[in-house]
Amino acid sequence: MEALPRRLATDPSLLHPPGAWSPAALLPSDAFGQTGGYDRSKLARLYGSKRAMVARGPRGRDGQPTEAWTLVSPYPSRDMDHLEPGTMLIVLDLDRSGGP
Repeated sequence: MEALPRRLATDPSLLHPPGAWSPAALLPSDAFGQTGGYDRSKLARLYGSKRAMVARGPRGRDGQPTEAWTLVSPYPSRDMDHLEPGTMLIVLDLDRSGGP
């Protein structure tokens, strides 16, 4: 996880406001949020005392953010049965063009 933000630093579409792309060890509830269609207690049991390494930052065009990226490592398997090695990328589309 520590090497990934350095590799992403060369991507011209990534924006770098203060604090963006800095990995931090977070509780799973802070990494994935309190809303969403997942079992929060199962996620907490899956991570146990382990923290998720999380880096967040915006991606955009012409200095304007169009996406918010969240990188999480390790991440839960699709069935939330085990933690996967590697890094999960969660993308929130911030496009304000008026589409549905």
